Amino acid sequence: MPRPIDHLVLAVPDLAAAVALYGRLGFTVGAVNRHPWGTENAVIQLDGSFLELIGLGAGFALPGPHEAAAPFAAPVAAACARGGGLALVALGSTDADADAAAFRVAGAGQGRRLDFGRTAVAPDGTRRDVAFGLAFADIGLEAAGVFTCRHHRPENFWNPAAQRHANRALRLDAVALAVPDPAPVAARLSVALGIGPDGQAERLRFATPTGSIDVMTPPAAAARYGGGAAPGRFAGFGMVVEALDGLRRRLAAADVPHREVAGTLVVPPEVAFGTALVFAPAPCHSVA
Repeated sequence: MPRPIDHLVLAVPDLAAAVALYGRLGFTVGAVNRHPWGTENAVIQLDGSFLELIGLGAGFALPGPHEAAAPFAAPVAAACARGGGLALVALGSTDADADAAAFRVAGAGQGRRLDFGRTAVAPDGTRRDVAFGLAFADIGLEAAGVFTCRHHRPENFWNPAAQRHANRALRLDAVALAVPDPAPVAARLSVALGIGPDGQAERLRFATPTGSIDVMTPPAAAARYGGGAAPGRFAGFGMVVEALDGLRRRLAAADVPHREVAGTLVVPPEVAFGTALVFAPAPCHSVA
């Protein structure tokens, strides 16, 4: 059984501005939360996964390289420093300890683990404690990482009300990782995901229960997601919406720059804090 995509860690240099943008895009954005090491986030829940807008809060201090939070906080801080971007992809987990051990045995990680908790605030103001266990894989890239995430209290996290969006967004469709040679990265990613890819040399696709991860050459990613598909980084992600007509009007009314490509609406990376965002009509779209 392949691991699903649990969430995307979208690093932004200005969390308030990112929250405002995603609100203009028609998403229901959660309250701002703070991690114990000083990053702050706001969550957008979807069907089976979520988006994590994350920035550096007041008093943030980069953890030392051997501290437990380093594999999470360091990529976020680096992405914020370069203007933002999709820094990490989290995969679903039922046992983070077992994941860390499996990664270590397979040579795809060093057994790095992180456990933490925080308070979640629901749209109605209800406050609940949530907790997570993370295990970090190694896919051989400095600017794009993967880890598994176990929800210790999922009943306190997932909220149907938070999954209703004015833009009629439903779920993730695809995440694109741009690398000059997809095969070696895909081999490492196979360990983390628990499945092998389909596709051809310039684009290898991993199909998970909550969307695909596409390892693509930078030209292929740039053609689909717009400029800014830097080698070794996540280029963008696709989102499934019920229909495009209402969203098209919303983007125009909110003065959000976008373009239409192959039946989709694309908000380019220079607008969406370093990560291209593709909206496609249900049931899904295929990244070409």
